[in-house]
Amino acid sequence: MTAKISRVFGVLCSGSISALITLCYAIGYGLMIFSDSLERYASVGIPSLLIGVCLVGLVVTLWSSQQFRIAGPDSNTAAILAVSLASIGLDTRAKGGSESAVIGTVLMALSLPATHTIPPRPGSMASPLVVMALNWVRWWLLP
Repeated sequence: MTAKISRVFGVLCSGSISALITLCYAIGYGLMIFSDSLERYASVGIPSLLIGVCLVGLVVTLWSSQQFRIAGPDSNTAAILAVSLASIGLDTRAKGGSESAVIGTVLMALSLPATHTIPPRPGSMASPLVVMALNWVRWWLLP
């Protein structure tokens, strides 16, 4: 019984430390992405990033065949996303888009890379269907 309690305590401590580090990275990358021209949208963008990190981490953990797999934000894509999203936001604004259209377009573009990190279950069409739905929303509902 004592070994089981010790193991659970160790797993909870390591999971808490991993979650804290992941959230710190996500906040840092969120501040980098929503800086400069997207700074006014940081109050919406950073919580969206945190929710996305938690959801993608949970999905990857539950669907992974490896028990030790952990998903988190990637530093390689944060700089590319910052430049791309700033360009998308400025382009939407220059074409006469409203504030809600700008943040909607930016958040939609931000969510697309996350749909490709979710591994579909064998025989499942979940990931392609999500990408198709997001593309439909982007092209038909957003200006």
